[in-house]
Amino acid sequence: MLKYVNCDIVFQEVPNEVALAINISGCPCHCPGCHSPYLWQDVGDELTPESIDRLIATNGDHISCVALMGGDGDPAQVDLLAHHIHQHYEGLHVAWYSGRTVISRNIDISHFDYIKIGPYIRHLGSLKHRTTNQRFYRISEGQLEDITSSFWHLFTLPMDKERETRHQVRMVPRIAVVDADVLTGMGPKMLLQSVMPGMEIDVYFSFEELMRNHPEGFVHFFANVLIVLEHQDFFMQNRRKTIVLTPTRDAEVQLSGFHCISTNVDEKTFVERLLSIHQSAHAHGHNMPPSYSKAKGLSNREIEVLSNVVKGKTNKAIADELNIALTTVITHRRNIQEKLGIKSVSALTVFAVTHGLVAMQDVFGKQ
Repeated sequence: MLKYVNCDIVFQEVPNEVALAINISGCPCHCPGCHSPYLWQDVGDELTPESIDRLIATNGDHISCVALMGGDGDPAQVDLLAHHIHQHYEGLHVAWYSGRTVISRNIDISHFDYIKIGPYIRHLGSLKHRTTNQRFYRISEGQLEDITSSFWHLFTLPMDKERETRHQVRMVPRIAVVDADVLTGMGPKMLLQSVMPGMEIDVYFSFEELMRNHPEGFVHFFANVLIVLEHQDFFMQNRRKTIVLTPTRDAEVQLSGFHCISTNVDEKTFVERLLSIHQSAHAHGHNMPPSYSKAKGLSNREIEVLSNVVKGKTNKAIADELNIALTTVITHRRNIQEKLGIKSVSALTVFAVTHGLVAMQDVFGKQ
């Protein structure tokens, strides 16, 4: 049985496609340096043809492809889901991301339009690196065509610069999530990775572990309320950096003197609270990732499309409002994604609000 943790609409996982990426848990590969170790756990909701139908019903206006991200624990079920999509959704493409070095014998490649294989090996890099061991195939008439190089055009890091970065300390802003519970600690990491892709998110399961990893290098601490209470001296000294993770939504009983975010909220509410903290404490974009703190050369039309996307409008609604073709909207969305280096709608929302491109009340309906 397959389970999935979450899904998101992305542009860079499958070249020239707007994909609904479904993140499947229970990964047996356990690649060292994996960016999503929370997917090693057997957590989430059951992924069945019926749940696929619900996800497509919710996101179908936005997508041209469904990307099954993982599932190596049960490739036969992955194949069944891919076959279901091809049978019931004409014109909707299917991609599969596998961490294995070869395609499973339980996979009928005719049920797929794209397949990626290969484990993540840190020193070789991901698909966007020319040195990668991973391969991405397009499938047509039962034949595999290697189109891995398509990713190298999306990410234009020069070869010499690519080698250089592997031998340098990465100067990217870092956030620490500190929570003794592995599952509740991974939840905020997933949300932060989604809405702040320019950040490096590290999870620590004890205060002592955080102390061993140079806490002075983090721009923010997202810490469980119990850990903050046990180590008040440290967190009070770093009060401006600290955001307390609390199970309660009631502001009256949250820890005073700190910014607090409830862990028992959906992603939209989490983003709203994060933006409220940003507006009150970081009005000029301090401690935000580089992609959020300078202009990225969006055209006026792209800004119009972006503002409508973060307001929750469908591609068709945007096309009607701006009097442009549906395919033009999709192209603009892809260009926005590539220019900003942002994959999720939540992260686009953070960018748009922090840059004054859209007001919070226009996104969330209140202040």
